[in-house]
Amino acid sequence: MKILLMTLNAKFIHSNLAIHSMYHYVKDHGTRSDAVLILKEFTINHNLDDVLVHLERGCYDAVFVSCYIWNIEQTLTLLENYHLLHPETAIFLGGPEPGYAPSFYLREYAFVDGILMGEGERVFQRIYEALPHAVDTTGKAKTIACLKNIDGLAYRGPDGAIQINAMMAPINPLDEIPFPYDDFKAFENRILYYESTRGCPYQCSYCLSSACGAVRFRSLTSVYKDLAIFLKANVPQVKFIDRTFNVNKKHALGILNYIRENDNGITNFHFEITAELLDEDYFECIEKMREGLVQFEVGIQTTNPETLKAIRRNMNQEKLLKNVKALIALQKAHIHVDLIAGLPYETETSFYESFDTVYNLRAHQLQLGFLKVLKGTHIATQLEMFGYKVRRQAPFEVLSNQWMSFETMCRLKEIEMLVERYHNSGRFNTTMTYLTKWFGISPHQFYLKLADDFRRKGLFDQPLGMTASYDALYAFAIENKAPCALIADLLKFDYNSANMKGRRPFFDEPNLPRFNAKRLAYLHHNEAIAGINPKYRALSGKEILKTVNIVAFKYDIIALINTNYTKVLEQLSLVLFDYAVPTGSVVHSKVHAVNEILECE
Repeated sequence: MKILLMTLNAKFIHSNLAIHSMYHYVKDHGTRSDAVLILKEFTINHNLDDVLVHLERGCYDAVFVSCYIWNIEQTLTLLENYHLLHPETAIFLGGPEPGYAPSFYLREYAFVDGILMGEGERVFQRIYEALPHAVDTTGKAKTIACLKNIDGLAYRGPDGAIQINAMMAPINPLDEIPFPYDDFKAFENRILYYESTRGCPYQCSYCLSSACGAVRFRSLTSVYKDLAIFLKANVPQVKFIDRTFNVNKKHALGILNYIRENDNGITNFHFEITAELLDEDYFECIEKMREGLVQFEVGIQTTNPETLKAIRRNMNQEKLLKNVKALIALQKAHIHVDLIAGLPYETETSFYESFDTVYNLRAHQLQLGFLKVLKGTHIATQLEMFGYKVRRQAPFEVLSNQWMSFETMCRLKEIEMLVERYHNSGRFNTTMTYLTKWFGISPHQFYLKLADDFRRKGLFDQPLGMTASYDALYAFAIENKAPCALIADLLKFDYNSANMKGRRPFFDEPNLPRFNAKRLAYLHHNEAIAGINPKYRALSGKEILKTVNIVAFKYDIIALINTNYTKVLEQLSLVLFDYAVPTGSVVHSKVHAVNEILECE
């Protein structure tokens, strides 16, 4: 018996915790010795014919595929073709997309033999043990008969009738699940996922976590042991998938203190939190951390009280927003906040109010998402009530409802693209901060104005590289009478902060000094630079040029930033950009004013 456990990830950098957890659970708890279990991860960007060739050459007796909204359509296309070639191979689906609609998938897709429902580890292990030694064309009925008493499985019986067994009891405690990784070499340049809890205490109507029952925990002893493995291996990033990481203070604070005390200077940890639950103990712990050791994702979703009530999201918004501001002020962690467009009772006007409030928090990333109607959620039962029109194809995104037209959604999509490009990229921070202040309008009005400019010029309809994005923002600012020399300096500052290569035409200022490798060979011995980092003394001009850059500006940009963009001084200033300062898994530049070196030339 040869069994394949596989998935199609959304991107190469992702990994699928579910199949790794199931694989190791079977290795730990399985008893049969005649079966060969293979684990494979592909992506939705793979040529499906190439994946089909792998399946064909694998000669598998059973294939299990982890399915989500981002891969379900490609998965079904792949498996339908595979079934034509190998009708004798048993095909099983798992994951939240088919797991919450087993009757639909068994009824609509005749090549699917069974669907795993709920948590997969125990269900998969029972199926693994029960499968016969081999599967042949005439023996599928026998294969399915072996599985009829397994909880957590839905299947098509010998008579064609769909059978849905009882759900299997949730795993509790989670220590029963083994550590899901054994060879980190296979995960180079990829994100590793980990969970210390399952379930969620909240009942948000759009989220599947509300259907997962009470929160269950992995013991801190086990978590510490697992974290030690990650830290010893110097993995770049570990992403906790706990739906509400800080639901239990003792558990969450224990983990945060552990990674603070055992920081290897490399690994970054990502957590989804409810900021409302943070208190002084959390802030004290985070304040002592290395910058970039952790990052936090905070789901705000909306600030509209009527919408919050409709989606059953009962939170203290005032405290939540206050704590997000406090997190950002610590300047220790990358902060990611979320909004969702298309929720009940959210009009275009009220959404803009939410957007302005959240944008003004100045989080490092603002994800503007659009409601996706997931099978198994409460909101999926309210579509008619709220006049929802939803795409029939995955990822089942909302097209409109009784409060938002499709045209409004399109405008919000344009804002989303611009926020992603000009805010979330982190490559335009100073310019965008200055421009939004200079225009004197709200954030949403600024982005609507910028969207109008992009639409008029056809920039939404063509590929726009990152360097061209600087040109587009400069043109927009100048056409709206912004001070061109200052805008050019601000964009040049952002361009160099992001370590972008090459130059843009509007950066050039003939009277400003330029710093090439030969000149830097002299300058890097200067006390002003060596005082920033003594290592510069040991580097040649060419070597230092790879690590830092010194750029001349017509305006004192550092003073402008330090005075909250109120003090505009037109005077020659020099800035050193250091590109070797790590923040988490990403290299960011640190900037220093080095005007003193002008005096030593």
